[in-house]
Amino acid sequence: MKYLFFVLIILSAFITNAQQAVLKTVKVGNFGKIIEIEIEVRTNYDTFSLKLDGYGQILSLELLKHSGNINIEFYDRFAEPEIVGKFSCLNLSKVKYYQRGGTPDEMVGKISEIGNVKIDYYYADPDKSGRIYYVGNLVFNYYTRSNDESVMTRISRIGNIEIEYFTSYSDLELKGYIRKIGNFSIEYYTQYDDASKSGKIKKVTGSDTRFKLITVL
Repeated sequence: MKYLFFVLIILSAFITNAQQAVLKTVKVGNFGKIIEIEIEVRTNYDTFSLKLDGYGQILSLELLKHSGNINIEFYDRFAEPEIVGKFSCLNLSKVKYYQRGGTPDEMVGKISEIGNVKIDYYYADPDKSGRIYYVGNLVFNYYTRSNDESVMTRISRIGNIEIEYFTSYSDLELKGYIRKIGNFSIEYYTQYDDASKSGKIKKVTGSDTRFKLITVL
């Protein structure tokens, strides 16, 4: 019985950790570019919306669900220069940042933790440097210069969701445009359809229950 109790504790901790970060939405606009990625971040006490651009850079952090009154605190003028004026606490979740002293320059001033959820960034590799590596359990991968030049630095995978692009090898007119994301496929107008619509989204097919795809026309 005691053994079963400890197994249940470990299993519960594993499930909690596995749900720290969940991909909610991906916005794709005309010309096949990712406009915004929304991740739901779940700390021990609060739920946040973390928004990124199509290159893995943080755009905003918003408190969604919380317990009790909302508490907002900031780092004051006595803190390190790179974090002065930034959030130090959102409701019950502390916000920490990478600071100088053993930290690569491209990571200094970036969020390192939201509550118990850790955030890390790539460094050293010029094609991925400073971009999100992981948020909690959610790992990001990127195309590099070893891939086609038209997709270099673009996000190639979020968790288990792959993102594929047209390349100069597959379609010169649409190179760099998203071709497939998860189970969704995206088609675009070309100059052969109508020059005035060239590059605009024509059709989206497929379905994927893991996230919501939003097309911005």
